[in-house]
Parts: sequence; C-alpha cells; structure tokens
Amino acid sequence: MTNWTRRLSVASIQFSSIAYNGSNLYVAVGQAGALYTSPDGITWTSRTSGFGANDIRKIHYASTLSLWIAAGLNGTITTSSDGTTWTARTANMGTNTINDVHSVSGTVVAVGAGGGTTNTGGITYSTDGITWTRKSQSLTVGANYFTITHNGTNWFIGTNSVTNNFLYASTP
Repeated sequence: MTNWTRRLSVASIQFSSIAYNGSNLYVAVGQAGALYTSPDGITWTSRTSGFGANDIRKIHYASTLSLWIAAGLNGTITTSSDGTTWTARTANMGTNTINDVHSVSGTVVAVGAGGGTTNTGGITYSTDGITWTRKSQSLTVGANYFTITHNGTNWFIGTNSVTNNFLYASTP
C-alpha cells in the first residue's frame, strides 16, 4: 500500500465515493453527475448517471438486491443493475441532498438533509431499490443526517449541523 499509480484524471471533477461489487465492477462518482465504471480499477469509462449537473455524493452496491445505487444533490437517486444504464427513482426527499446509502438484508436506507424537526427529508428507505419511502423521524435534533451504517442489529446515523452534532442508534 505504499506505491500508488494514477488511473483516472479528470481535472474538473472531484470524486466523492467509490464502490466495488465484489466480482467485476468498480464505480466512482463525483461532481456534476460524474460516474465512471471499471472492470479492473485500471481502465475507466464515463457513463451517463441521470444526475445532470447535480453532484453525486454516494455510490453503493446493494449485494442482496444485485443493484447499484447512486445518490446526491436535489434528492436524486438513480439505480442500475449493470453499472452502465442508470434509471432515476423517486427518493421522496424533496430537494434535500442525500449524503449516504447503506443496505443490509434487502433493506436500503439513504440519509441526508432535511431531518429532525423539519421532517421534509432526512431518511428514505426501500426494500427493492426502486420504490422509496420517506421515514417520518422521531429524531428531534440534527438538520443534516450525514452517514449511516448497520451492525447486524441496529442502524446508526451520524448528524451534523451548525449547532448540534449527534450519533443516533435505532433500537432492535
């Protein structure tokens, strides 16, 4: 891990996330809807993401659904079964930015801005990656849900805002 070789250089793009499906595809995403795929991590191909000029914040591979999920600005979520062709989905997050996506056992959860007392976004979930439902939150503080993970029993959400930063855990 001490030697690094540049494999892709795009001067106008800042990359925000990269994922691997465990067998044959890497996907890297970033600013202005940038989405690149690679079968080997060496040769990269630009793809149309369905985000237009919106930044993509997160790429995630939901292995139990065999589905790629890209999420980002303006509540945009797109999905792909092959990493090449992407389809826009309705995230039910309004125009709130989606910051992170995580899946476990066929449930996919995305988190972003608009959480807490505003209740206009924050958390959306899906059991197929296609149809998304905004979750009405009981979390009262934290306007921006920034990261999510699952430990096999509980979901954990990290928030950030100007005045309050919290870590929440669901109960089983």
